[in-house]
Amino acid sequence: MSDDKPRLGPFLRHYGQQEKKSVRERLTELAIGAGGAIGFLVVLAGVLWSFFKFPVPTFIGLVIVWGVGFLVLTVKRQRARARERALRESQLK
Repeated sequence: MSDDKPRLGPFLRHYGQQEKKSVRERLTELAIGAGGAIGFLVVLAGVLWSFFKFPVPTFIGLVIVWGVGFLVLTVKRQRARARERALRESQLK
């Protein structure tokens, strides 16, 4: 009983093995990735076309979208800090 390997149950042993993906799963993942890349390129082309056609309104729109995203990120960070602070205070008591 002096094995060098730790003993694992069948449940944990199962998760230690890597399963081979079928061709269909790999093709599905590839199609999803390609679709996302094509979608990104289409949106990028639309924004560039819009920027060359209507530079000022497009720039203003991009600044507004950035501002909203920055505001959401700031609020999420503040809420996470408050949650962490509350968890720390509740653990200290």
